[in-house]
Amino acid sequence: MNTFDYLCLLVGTNPLPNLVVAEYFLKNKLLAKEIFLIHSEMTPFHNGTLQEAERLNDIISEKYPSIKVNKVSISNINQAKIIKREVKEKIIERIPIKSSIHLNYTGGTKAMGIHVYNTFKDAQKFKASYSYLDAREYMIVDDDNGKITDDLRDSVHITFDKMITLHGFKRANQDPDTSAFINTIEMFKKFINENRIEEFYKSYKREIFLDKRGNLASRFNDLKNNFQKNNINNTVTNGIFLEIIKTLPEEVRLFDDEGNFQSPKDENIGKSLRYIDGAWFEDYVYSILKNNMPDKYIQKNWEIKKPEWSNQKFEIDVLVINGYQLIGISCTTSDRKSICKSKGFEMLLRCRQIGGDEAKAVLLTKIKKDKAEELQNELIADTAGYQNIVVLSKEDWGENLLCRKIKEFIN
Repeated sequence: MNTFDYLCLLVGTNPLPNLVVAEYFLKNKLLAKEIFLIHSEMTPFHNGTLQEAERLNDIISEKYPSIKVNKVSISNINQAKIIKREVKEKIIERIPIKSSIHLNYTGGTKAMGIHVYNTFKDAQKFKASYSYLDAREYMIVDDDNGKITDDLRDSVHITFDKMITLHGFKRANQDPDTSAFINTIEMFKKFINENRIEEFYKSYKREIFLDKRGNLASRFNDLKNNFQKNNINNTVTNGIFLEIIKTLPEEVRLFDDEGNFQSPKDENIGKSLRYIDGAWFEDYVYSILKNNMPDKYIQKNWEIKKPEWSNQKFEIDVLVINGYQLIGISCTTSDRKSICKSKGFEMLLRCRQIGGDEAKAVLLTKIKKDKAEELQNELIADTAGYQNIVVLSKEDWGENLLCRKIKEFIN
C-alpha cells in the first residue's frame, strides 16, 4: 500500500479498532501528515463520542508526537445533509488539492460510514482510498486492493492498561502478591493432574466454615460457634484437604499438621478460607497459562472501575492479550448452573465493552461436560449468536487439556 497524507477515522463507542488501525499505519510509516477523528456530538438522544476521541488523541499523540491529530465533530449523525456539509467544511476544504486521504470506516454509526464515504467519493480535489478492520480475520481490508495486512494480532500490540484507559476505566487494585501460596498451587496442580481433585471437595466440609448469614467466616468466634453447633471436636480435617492445608503459609493456616484446629488472627481466617474456597483457582489458571503461553501478555485479578462510579467495579480473574485481542477468563469452582451463567454473561459483557467484537470470553466452571456444553449454547443463543465464549467443565481442569482448549479458542 502507498503512503497517504491524511487518515480519517470514524469514532464510535468502542474506539479500540481506531487505535489498532492508527497504530498499524503509523508503525509502518504509511501516514505522512495528520489524523482526523470524526466523532458525534452529544444530543438529547445520543451521548456523543467526544470523550472517546479525546482519549484516542491522548494515546496517539503520546506515542507519535510528530503526527497532528484533529477532532472533527458531527452535530447530527442522523441527518445526511448535516454529515455531508460538516465533513466538507471541516475536512475536505482544509485539505490541499492533489493530496491523498485514507478513510477507515470501521467505527461510528452506519449513517456516518455511508455519508462520510460518499462525501469523500464525490470530492474531486484529492485521491481517496478506503478500508475497514475485519473483526473475524483481524486484517485491514482495502476497498480496491483487498486484504492489505496479515493477522494484525501478530504486529499490533496493545496493553490491557491502554485498553481500559481508552474506555475511561482505571484499575481499582494493585497486583496481588500470592507468592506465599506457590506450594499450595503446586499441590492443587498435582491433584488435578492426577484426577483426584474430587477427593479434595469430599474432604472439604464447606458448611462448617460459614457464618450465620451463610458467608465464609471472617472471625474466630464464627468458627467456634459453628463447630459447637455441629458437635465438631478439634480434629475436623483429613485427607487431601489436610494435604492442601499443610502447604499454606503458617500465618493463615487454620489447622496444624495433624488436622487439629488452631486459631489464627481474625483477618487471616477470612484470607485463608477465601483462598481455599476458590481464590486458588484463578492462581492455578494464571500459573499454567503463564508457563505454557510465554508469548502472550497474561495478567490476573484486575478490578476495574470508572472515576465517576461510587463503589461499583468489576473483576477479570485472568486476562490474556493476543496482540490487541482481549480474552477474559472467569474462574469459578461453583457447580451451580445459575451462578456460572451469571458469571458468563458478566464476562462477555465486560470483554466486549473493552475489547469490542474481537474480544472473547472463557468461563471455567466445576460443572460436568454435558452441562458446560449446554450452558455454552445458551450463552451464545442469548447474546445474538456470537461465538465468542467457551465454557469449560471440571473435566477440562488438567494442565495440558486446559492449555490446549484455550489456545484453540484464541486462535
